[in-house]
Amino acid sequence: MDSEGWRQLVFTNPAGEVILDFQGNESLGNLGLTELFFETVEPENAEVPIADMLAMMPEGDYTITGASMQNGEDGGTTTGIALFTHTIPAGPELLTPAEDAVVSPDGLVASWSPVTEDIDGNPVNIIAYQLIVEADVAPHPTRIGSIGLSVYVPATVTSVEIPSELLEPDTEYEWEVLAIEESGNQTLSSSAFTTEPGHLPGTGGGWMTLDWLGEIFDDGDGWIFHLDHGWLYAAGTSTDSIWFFDGSMGWIWTSEDGYPWFYQMSTAAWLYYLEGTMDPRIFYNWNDDQYQTD
Repeated sequence: MDSEGWRQLVFTNPAGEVILDFQGNESLGNLGLTELFFETVEPENAEVPIADMLAMMPEGDYTITGASMQNGEDGGTTTGIALFTHTIPAGPELLTPAEDAVVSPDGLVASWSPVTEDIDGNPVNIIAYQLIVEADVAPHPTRIGSIGLSVYVPATVTSVEIPSELLEPDTEYEWEVLAIEESGNQTLSSSAFTTEPGHLPGTGGGWMTLDWLGEIFDDGDGWIFHLDHGWLYAAGTSTDSIWFFDGSMGWIWTSEDGYPWFYQMSTAAWLYYLEGTMDPRIFYNWNDDQYQTD
């Protein structure tokens, strides 16, 4: 639901029954809200058959009405109508990568078969597909969603090459494709793959020198040894912008343009490394305006 500012929305089903009444109070009600997104619980079909679910939500026009509000100014009544149908597309057949495959992050293509029928075998008009690729890790507590890819493509497109910059080595990913039919109903199919462990991108492993980072030893399994920083786990697909896991500092990020500055994920702090210091390393914490050791 997306609208100009409102303080209350009332949803009515085709039978005229109020099924949802959402209201902002006090400061939120006076300021006005603009968007609303929610999901119901998703019981297994074995527990609640699809026919029973559809019986709870009859086909037809659902009416949304409410009191509009914009920065404390009453704007009268806002209204809208949403059509709900029982046309449910069949789930796309996912082709590549195969379920639980271990793949190279370079040139990886996600592909699926076109959907032409609904779950009852009737012809269906698919208007778009959505591809979602996300690392199978817990999201950051203050960030919505996980780092990954989410893209809508026309119904004529059934394959997308995943940019290697979005994939980290030796990482498990979940991916799914949603088939979206013309009334807005959608069905998804999901799978998983794992990227291969490997060297820093564009390197062959062993001892090497990066102009901006200095001399390192690439162990070939994601771990590198740096003469100042010791053992670090390198994640990413670029040699000019790298996330490292540091045993004493957690996840830190730096880049060719930024080094010796590091961004520390756990504290959201910018740290300037005093090059040449070790045991302990010394950093200037820009956020706290003070020096610290690792």
